[in-house]
Order: sequence, then C-alpha cells, then structure tokens
Amino acid sequence: MILLDISDFPTRHNYGLGLWQDRIERTLAAWVDELGVPSYRGREVTGFAQDDTGVDVEGRCGSW
Repeated sequence: MILLDISDFPTRHNYGLGLWQDRIERTLAAWVDELGVPSYRGREVTGFAQDDTGVDVEGRCGSW
C-alpha cells in the first residue's frame, strides 16, 4: 500500500475518497438508462462541440 500525502493541497477537501469504479459505473449507467439518454460504448471520439443546446460528438463512424 502506498500512501499519498495530500494534506497540503490548496482545497478545503484535502482527503481521498475510495470508490469502487465498477459500482459507480453501474449506478451511473442505470441513471442514464432511466433518463433515456443514448449511450455508446466502444466508439472512438474524434471531436466534439458544445453550445447552449447541448453537445455534438463526432466519431470515426460519423456523428451521434
């Protein structure tokens, strides 16, 4: 185990929080599914643009 001293970080919250990534991903995926947001995995993003109405994402297979 390697300790990382972050006590001198310039923040009020100078502590670490250990979270299991697989659990977080499952929880976020379930939330996204409930919202009806399309989600794509295994696709390469080549660019994106954001404006007041949302985000346009470009990939190797076209835009989503």
